[in-house]
Amino acid sequence: MKKILLTVLASALWALGAQAGVILTENFGYPAGPIVFAAGSPWRTHSGAITGQVDVAAGRVNLTQAESEDVFAPLSGGPYSSGNLYACFTVNFSVLPTGAGTYFAHFKDATTGGFRCRVFATTNGAAAGRFRVAIANAVGTTPATIIPTDLSLGVDYVLVVRYTAGPAASIASTLWINPASEADVANRVAAVDATTVLQITSFALRQSLTTTAPIVGMGTLTMDNLRVGTTWNDIKPPTPAPEIRFGGVLLPPPDGVYVSPELYHATYQLTGITLSNISHLKFTNPTPPPPNGTQVHNFGSGIEVDITRPNQGTMRIGASANVAVRVTHAGNNGSTQLYDTEMLQLDIAGGGLPAGTMVRESPTRASTGRTTIRPTADGQFMIGSFFDIFTELSVDGGATWEPASQPVRVELRVDPTTIPPITAPSNLLPPRNDLYISPAQWHVLFAQGIIIRDIRHSFFTQSLPPPPPGGSQTHQFGSQVDYQLSTDNGATFRPARSPASTMVSMRHRGTSNGVQTFDTEMLSLDLQGGDLPPGTMLRESPSKQSLGGTAITENPDGTARIGSFFDIFTEISLDGGQNWAPAQDAARVTLVCETPEIPKPSPNLPPPDGQYVSPAQYHAAYAAGIIIRNVSHNRFTQSQPPPPPGGSQTHSFGSQVQFEISMDGGQT
Repeated sequence: MKKILLTVLASALWALGAQAGVILTENFGYPAGPIVFAAGSPWRTHSGAITGQVDVAAGRVNLTQAESEDVFAPLSGGPYSSGNLYACFTVNFSVLPTGAGTYFAHFKDATTGGFRCRVFATTNGAAAGRFRVAIANAVGTTPATIIPTDLSLGVDYVLVVRYTAGPAASIASTLWINPASEADVANRVAAVDATTVLQITSFALRQSLTTTAPIVGMGTLTMDNLRVGTTWNDIKPPTPAPEIRFGGVLLPPPDGVYVSPELYHATYQLTGITLSNISHLKFTNPTPPPPNGTQVHNFGSGIEVDITRPNQGTMRIGASANVAVRVTHAGNNGSTQLYDTEMLQLDIAGGGLPAGTMVRESPTRASTGRTTIRPTADGQFMIGSFFDIFTELSVDGGATWEPASQPVRVELRVDPTTIPPITAPSNLLPPRNDLYISPAQWHVLFAQGIIIRDIRHSFFTQSLPPPPPGGSQTHQFGSQVDYQLSTDNGATFRPARSPASTMVSMRHRGTSNGVQTFDTEMLSLDLQGGDLPPGTMLRESPSKQSLGGTAITENPDGTARIGSFFDIFTEISLDGGQNWAPAQDAARVTLVCETPEIPKPSPNLPPPDGQYVSPAQYHAAYAAGIIIRNVSHNRFTQSQPPPPPGGSQTHSFGSQVQFEISMDGGQT
């Protein structure tokens, strides 16, 4: 299943006194069964011969033309007769609309027939086996205002509507597909039928198949993640979980960690307790996803979380957690495998939790998620995964439970504590004498036969201490990037070097067993000049997150063990920045130390008893098949103290260089 964002927006200026904000939110996380009978459900029947046909299952509501019940949920702060109304929801069709199709969602007034901003599914103009979406202000037959984009069965589309509720001359309904913002004009259409002002009080879902000619129906679909509000920001869909680079397809990845984004937290109103800054890691039983069908993964894990209690402040604690997750193969989009997931169990107890305190996944709400797996050209995998988890808290050993005020989102990342650390002279980042390198077999492919491999990012001009607990910072510095460059699609490579300007954000996630962990993101990396061809520029993608992580253990002697990496999405321009083409995959670069500190009796340089050696795989290729490798530079005839701060000097001395040389292209 391919996930596409389809947005249906209904907007207009609010009259004075109208309430702004989210006026309806619904994740359909009820037990399987009729939605109007579910405990706590706001949905009621307003049309249809049989009450209880509209049902929910696995965190989605089912709508089908084979049934006739129509349901509605009230909007807080209504009625609304002027201004903007917005709605956002995810749909997935499994059966095509019948005939010209009909509408399946709309705003309504307090009557059984006052409908506005009707959202249609239709096969009009679509290729065989495909469908389209359309919008109308008020008419009940499929309008001519259809977005001319064919959509597929078995695909998630997020719909958002903007409806201008009045005055009459201003009434308008607009429909988008995949808008990056409300200002987007691509894949957008506006209704043209005239209508009158209504007192809008609710949002409604419809099921219909006519019994007389012409026979039309809305098909069969599921809906999820419904939000209605008075501004675009109230309802804009959450950002999909970013793709993260892993070496295999086991779920959850053994070197992975699910973390809560910065603003997500779980609040329990009765006790006043808040859980935030969640890390879910150390999974005991990673399992391959099912090639088809459904399976349940059971595994142990660890939880690290900040717990805030009234009048007691915040502390970070660790605890164990038993987990069960249902994984369902939902289809493929090209080489990308897609999975629907639901967390069936999450039981957290013991460890550093206060006595009697327990946390569990809600037994009455569906904690659903999505996972995508895409292979890369170098045998790795890009995995995007998230869960929206409904939790409950007990402070009396499980006798009573209180639900959180909202679900907590967790997204998959790489656990930075699994990255092999280096020893650095301090905790300053990035370490001035160290470098980030790409894996040995990694390369990045660009347009017009340009390939870059063997990246070495070093010579950082500034280093800073990491942010303190709870803090974050943005760090900008210059640097140098060395790499192998091919301009003939990999037939030949040559060494190249370019200056770079870099910006990195860093947030302190927590400390566990003396190890500090940090969420990092490369916000910009701009390369131009140096050995790049004229007009060629390289940059970090402005549209994809280049995420990373860092783990630091500070030693008593002032040194630090640091593990750090970034997965960098890059783009290239061949015309001086007018047009940009993305790389196929992210580049993983990992911090390494190739120049460890060596104790010497004095600071004099070069050390009289020292030597400079080339790395194990280094070689220098020259014309006529001459290659030099295994270089050792030693027996320095003079040494002297380094210049004072701010000073410089030139030092001349004799020495000896030993190396291996080949005159036949490396054969001997």
